[in-house]
Amino acid sequence: MAKNTDISSKHIEQARGTMESGLNSTVQTIHRATDQFTQVLGLAGPRAEELAQRSSQNIEALSQASNILVKGAQEFLREWFELVQEHMSKNIDAINRLASCHSLQDFVSVKATSRAIG
Repeated sequence: MAKNTDISSKHIEQARGTMESGLNSTVQTIHRATDQFTQVLGLAGPRAEELAQRSSQNIEALSQASNILVKGAQEFLREWFELVQEHMSKNIDAINRLASCHSLQDFVSVKATSRAIG
């Protein structure tokens, strides 16, 4: 089971890294677009500073929201991997019980208990 947990953690970290990278890229793109927008409009002085300040605050809010989204996705993936791992463990246990049957009666008995459990 430890190996499965390591694999699950690896996948969770990969997914988190991918999402975080994508969100950071989006934030940078918005920042560049805001700078270009300011330059195209030729804004200068206090008005440009105010726009830059608001843009900076919006980008910071987007960054914080992105971090929350990444953490939520990471938690979702962790729960999902745990559920899959639990399901696989139960299936392997059931297969082992069936494989240990030596007679038709054993097989029927194991099937009956499997239905009662699952």
